[in-house]
Amino acid sequence: MNYVEAVIAMVVTIIAISAVFFTIEEQKTLYNKILISEISKLQAENLLWQNPSFISTPVYLIQNNEKVEKNINVVKFNIDDVEVTVYFLENVDF
Repeated sequence: MNYVEAVIAMVVTIIAISAVFFTIEEQKTLYNKILISEISKLQAENLLWQNPSFISTPVYLIQNNEKVEKNINVVKFNIDDVEVTVYFLENVDF
């Protein structure tokens, strides 16, 4: 009986260790995804404070069959030696 109990105890121990190991690995993966997401959000919030170039140019749009003048905004900034240009319109209902 002692031999059978020892084998059962070893099997249960191996199952418990492998379950803990895989749980830790899953938590690491989840933590890394959350960390990357939060770092991306923080970097996005700080981008516009790092010497951006902001240009606003008037454009004409058609809204409800009427010609409407709006401003297209252009923001240029650098991320890791890559120049990024973002174009956006404000208060436009399509």
